[in-house]
Amino acid sequence: MRRWWVLLPSLLLPLSLANVAHADDDCPPGSWFCEDVEVQKPEVDADADADADVDADVDAEQPKAQPHAKKKKKHKKKKKTKTVEVEGDGDTVVVVDDDTDKVVVVEKTSKLAPPPAPAKKKKRRWAEKFGLNLRLEGAAFPAAEGVYEDVGMGGVGASFRWRPSPYFAFDLGTDVLGGNDYFGHERVEVSGALSGVVYFNPQHRVQVYGIGGINLSHAWIDTDEDYYYDRYDGRYYDSNTAEIEHDYVGGHGGLGVEFRLARHVALHIDALAIIRHKVDDSPPEFTDASGNTTDTSGAGLFRAGILFWW
Repeated sequence: MRRWWVLLPSLLLPLSLANVAHADDDCPPGSWFCEDVEVQKPEVDADADADADVDADVDAEQPKAQPHAKKKKKHKKKKKTKTVEVEGDGDTVVVVDDDTDKVVVVEKTSKLAPPPAPAKKKKRRWAEKFGLNLRLEGAAFPAAEGVYEDVGMGGVGASFRWRPSPYFAFDLGTDVLGGNDYFGHERVEVSGALSGVVYFNPQHRVQVYGIGGINLSHAWIDTDEDYYYDRYDGRYYDSNTAEIEHDYVGGHGGLGVEFRLARHVALHIDALAIIRHKVDDSPPEFTDASGNTTDTSGAGLFRAGILFWW
């Protein structure tokens, strides 16, 4: 019995020690025994502390990630009103901002303006023209046996010209000529003519033209024959000096040149050949060496004058 009591303390002592060790909650998990140990702090260098401070400052300076910003609505800017004033010949421009009262002065440097583009020539449409022709003229007769030596006539003329086309014109005129005829008799003639004029090169200043038409004429002749024929009575009368009259119908044609001096003024020269026939009841006008008679005659007419166009 005593042996049991003696062994009891020896059994209780280990159990009490184990219970004390388990009662410390500061021991790490899975450890049955732990004790308080004084842990020494590791020594830190001053340089390492400075580096750590720099890293902290860099981290602080870096912007933090911000949440996705909402899109802002665009507001239309109000148009600024400006006042522009030009002074002088356009070399100085003053701009005034009416909102801020800001004044800006701009000095323009003069630059040579580029030459203007050449204007296109406009094609002019033809407009009918009217003209007045004033001229001097002379008649020449062919030389033949029995023709008076001093034969020749000269005079003046005028005509009205209508040009509806650049290539064609009508000419209506009258001429008065005087001089000596084939037989040396003094003669005065008045004629009227209607002609057509064809221009071959109307686009030039110097224009060549052809002219042709019909003419009527009346002649007064002073003769020293011993007789003359009175067409009104149908009889011959004896007289030392007599005045006889003849009527002619004929045609003419020729070439001419017109020189434009200005838009409304031109000079011209032309040469015409005239063939005509006597149509009155008087005796035949011409008799050749064989005794043949005829009332047909011809002459050359040379004219020069001035034309006024409008």
